[in-house]
Amino acid sequence: MLISQTRAGDKKALSEINKEESKLITNISNKWKGKKTKEIVEFTHNQFPYLCANENDIITLGLITQENPHEYY
Repeated sequence: MLISQTRAGDKKALSEINKEESKLITNISNKWKGKKTKEIVEFTHNQFPYLCANENDIITLGLITQENPHEYY
């Protein structure tokens, strides 16, 4: 699995991903497995955090978690 670090995550080493975060990553990966990039982009670009962000903004987890968890992955 490829994980890239963003400015928001540069304060925490990627090796420090806890079991809960790892499980969430796996669940998201399983949900989107087999989907085309276009489908994922269309889904994410219609989500509240994306619609509220300015170009080149990093969308924080705090904004994402305001969504229903079943709607953002």
